[in-house]
Amino acid sequence: MKETTSAYLAAQSGVEKIRASRNALESAEQSSVAAERGFKFGVVNAVDVLTSVQNEYAARRDLLKAQYDFITNLLVLNRWAGRLSKQSVENVNVWLARSEQARALERKTKE
Repeated sequence: MKETTSAYLAAQSGVEKIRASRNALESAEQSSVAAERGFKFGVVNAVDVLTSVQNEYAARRDLLKAQYDFITNLLVLNRWAGRLSKQSVENVNVWLARSEQARALERKTKE
């Protein structure tokens, strides 16, 4: 029972971590764009631009980690609840495939 409760709480907090990480990534992307524009106008130096790009990639990494942790915790919850099945794993595969398709589409729109 303790393991199930712990897994449930971890999955719940994972949802909030993903939401916060998405907000952080959006903010970092906007900061990076602003730094690049500032560099074009001579207001910001190259180090500031590189720092903002580094922060953007760190935010992207943090989002991916939060998503990975959520998926892991969800599978653990299903295991402890006795509901881990082939369908659970297939659902995760669908989420991951959609996530990859979304990233590919995002890369195309940025080019």
